[in-house]
Amino acid sequence: MSTRKVRSLGDLESLRRAMRDAEREAAAAAARAQDQDIVPQFKERYDLVIPRAHYESALLRPLLEVLADGRFRQQVAALPGYDVRHMGQIAAEL
Repeated sequence: MSTRKVRSLGDLESLRRAMRDAEREAAAAAARAQDQDIVPQFKERYDLVIPRAHYESALLRPLLEVLADGRFRQQVAALPGYDVRHMGQIAAEL
């Protein structure tokens, strides 16, 4: 079992958000498996933050290409609860 050190409260909050997201996805998958619907209670926006030093790396290129791919965008848009209007766009450069 691997462990990860939490370096700041921001890291801890990110971990908590990821856990909540995983729980929601698991509940949605279970509902779909039994032909039930999930009614979203609110909308959330998630951004992928990449340090500028790594943005143009060969490791991230495949991910960025997938995010920009029209077919992938259509497949994600077809899933319930996903909004792809901003997918693949650069929101800010810091």
